[in-house]
Amino acid sequence: MSTLTTYRPSRVVLILGRVAIVVLLFVAWLVAAENEWINVNFFSSPIDVWSSLMSLSASGELWAALQSTVLLLAVGWLLGEIAGLTLGIALGLSKSLNAILGPIVVFQNGFPNILLLPIFVVWWGFGYGPKIALVVAMMAVFVGLNVAAGVREVDGVLIDNMRMQGAGTLDVLRHVYLPAVALWVSSSARVTVGYALQAVVGSELMGSITGLGGLISYGQVSFRSDQIVAVLLVAAALAIIIDLLLAAVERRAVRWMPKS
Repeated sequence: MSTLTTYRPSRVVLILGRVAIVVLLFVAWLVAAENEWINVNFFSSPIDVWSSLMSLSASGELWAALQSTVLLLAVGWLLGEIAGLTLGIALGLSKSLNAILGPIVVFQNGFPNILLLPIFVVWWGFGYGPKIALVVAMMAVFVGLNVAAGVREVDGVLIDNMRMQGAGTLDVLRHVYLPAVALWVSSSARVTVGYALQAVVGSELMGSITGLGGLISYGQVSFRSDQIVAVLLVAAALAIIIDLLLAAVERRAVRWMPKS
């Protein structure tokens, strides 16, 4: 009886394949721009984008904007995770609280939170405050709903056994619930940081003069499509780098789990 084996490409083959796709897309873009198959006034050409990128880098504008965006992302993501963990554990442990706040939280999860930025600006003015508040608002609900679901899935028999042995509420929270949700947080960080990055760049696009979003906004009002595309590529590169770092952290975090 023959067995079917599934081919799994090596890591080197995967990397080479991805690089090849990027190169082909770049060549297609370059050929389309050189032959005027696309309107370079609206989409620009790779050469103009590269020139704009080098100009922004040489002037220091790019690095200042990148530093501002990364700072907002780090602070907003950390506060959003803390707020989401707190909300999720509260909803998961308290049926009464979940009955009261659950529908509101679900509604908020589907609400376009970017619309909250103007009122945050009215409350706290321009600066980092409204942007961080927007990141927290976008993350807290998403994290909270998933953490609450994870808390409810904890084995009730395990909790009963611990209580029979004299464990208090804080002991159960520390030794059962927190490790359970910590695994979810570590494995979902790549998703939540994506939410945070979208919120940061989105908030910077709305009337900001700082960050990557600020550079994109300036390119928009000055009709500099080359600058817009250049900054978008930088934002994409930032997202890829963060994702690779978090993937490495995730692999280490779940190394102890048995392989299925």
